[in-house]
Amino acid sequence: MEHTFKRVVILLNDLEKMETLLKKGVAFSNEHDALLEVLFVHEVPLFEVPDYFLSDEKIAKNTLNKEKVKEKIETYLEDLNFEKEHVVFVYNNNTVDRLTTLLSTNEDSLVLTQYHEALSSELIEETPYTFWITKENKPYENIAFPIDLKDKFRPYMPVVTHIFPEAKIELIHDYRYILDPIVTSQDYLIVSPITTEVDIEVNKVRRDNQAETFKNYMEEFNLKGTFLDSDGVFNDDLIQYVQEHNFDLTILYRENEDIFFSSTLIGELIEEMATDFLVL
Repeated sequence: MEHTFKRVVILLNDLEKMETLLKKGVAFSNEHDALLEVLFVHEVPLFEVPDYFLSDEKIAKNTLNKEKVKEKIETYLEDLNFEKEHVVFVYNNNTVDRLTTLLSTNEDSLVLTQYHEALSSELIEETPYTFWITKENKPYENIAFPIDLKDKFRPYMPVVTHIFPEAKIELIHDYRYILDPIVTSQDYLIVSPITTEVDIEVNKVRRDNQAETFKNYMEEFNLKGTFLDSDGVFNDDLIQYVQEHNFDLTILYRENEDIFFSSTLIGELIEEMATDFLVL
């Protein structure tokens, strides 16, 4: 199939993580024939750099030597035998603005970056781009994909299976995705208690219908899945399930109009879970 992402931007902030991210980005670019761009932004004081990468006359002032950083990146790319056309940008500070300037539109672009508590949350909340956020350097054998059953997820199914053809992808659906926002606490995403017999029966019918729809969804895309049916705190249940089943990558769909897929909730999940993430 024609690949959705025709451009991959490797967003670097930490020189210590440079080699790992470049390897992933180069592999993706080669496999999917995507344009490669490298954007290094030194955020002071979030990240320190060795004296070698500081201007000789201004080491005390922590002034980045951009040419040395660019040279190091180019050396890594050469060592990875990457010979395709590419561009390397090196800046100081303002990661969000630098990325926004580089990507005037979010179409066909994938941003690969290392997890950082402050920067990752800011990027997800303030930009519309697709992010591949890494925490651990290991292959993806098991992938978790929490979904509701709306049509918005359908186009991503062939994309995900195309990007990760060797991985086992598991769909995860929580019955609470069907609840109206009015019955859900936006602060803690706790389902309001259902007390009357009528309420209990109606809720059971809704759960059963949703479970059947989810089953049909799995069969349609030939993927395995888990239907979460709990009355605890929504994000805690999802985090616990992902952690207990040792997933390597979690795919999260972002839609701020839906509290279950808002940037804020996604930021909380990324902070708590130990997997890598693909934020669509």
